Formats: sequence, structure tokens, C-alpha cells
Amino acid sequence: MNGNFLDTSAIVKRYHKEVGSDVLDRVFELEAGFVTYFWTVLEFIVAFSFMVRRKELSREAFNTVISLFLKEVLDMFIITSVNDELVASATLIAIKQLCRQQIVFN
Repeated sequence: MNGNFLDTSAIVKRYHKEVGSDVLDRVFELEAGFVTYFWTVLEFIVAFSFMVRRKELSREAFNTVISLFLKEVLDMFIITSVNDELVASATLIAIKQLCRQQIVFN
């Protein structure tokens, strides 16, 4: 599986203008292949539904955003699952990095 992995926070920047949105727009202009998780698709939809509930986004705008997102994700992304082995491996790497950096949680 080859491609540039994008997580939820990165993809949200594509559809909700905030710090970093311009960088992500340039990444999309490259038309490179992208990879994300099914979980990311769910998180994206939930994030924008919260915006509707908080009245930060109209239902009409929500429908437009979700339609555009689903079209792009189906056309430009490989969507894969997350398995427990992958999460466990990534967690151990993160913990080792924290220990090496001697980061203390307060």
C-alpha cells in the first residue's frame, strides 16, 4: 500500500479553513495517492456533525461538505482498517520515544 497517509485532523483542514489549510490544499494539488482509515472517515463525519449541533455550520453546508469529502475520499484515497497489532506496535514506539526524551507528565 503506497500513498501519503492523512489523519482526521489533516483532512478536516481541507474542508474547514484553519491554520494549515493552505498547506493541505497544496498537498491535494499534487494529486498524489492518499491513504486513510475507515475510522478517519467516521471521525470526519462526526466532527462536522458536531459543528452542526453547535450551530457553527448549517445542515445545507454539512451536506455539501460531506458530499465533497466522500467524492474525494472515494476517488483519491485508499481506505484501510486499523488492526490491534498495528495500534499496539505504534503505542510501544510512542512510549519508547517518550522515555528517550524523558518527557514527564504533569
